[in-house]
Amino acid sequence: MKFDVTYLRSDFNFKGEGEVFVNDTALICKGNIPKFNLGFLSTIYQKVLYVSTTRTIPYAIILQYKKPGALSNAHVITYRLPNGKKVTIKFEIFDFRMTKPEERHSEMFTSQLEEYLAVAQSFIGS
Repeated sequence: MKFDVTYLRSDFNFKGEGEVFVNDTALICKGNIPKFNLGFLSTIYQKVLYVSTTRTIPYAIILQYKKPGALSNAHVITYRLPNGKKVTIKFEIFDFRMTKPEERHSEMFTSQLEEYLAVAQSFIGS
């Protein structure tokens, strides 16, 4: 399932708007990464200075997931790279395309991710 997101400042280099796909085996993040940083000019010339890319995060390497709370709408996912470094990704999910008020995309994302993480952890633990 696809979710439209806004990436927030974190270790993960994605900037601005993007997409997160909840797949059977991994979380797939699609967004823009700056080729190089020019400070304020980067926000003006995004089409020229940014490159679109995709990163795949298998559920088995996700260490921690913090769902949005009362003070923040951000989803925070911490995972481990093959070299052992921990990386954190933060993003907010757009809820403006809701068909019904009870179908919040953020809650749907949390539900699906927690389900896949539980399954992945059961395979790792056994």
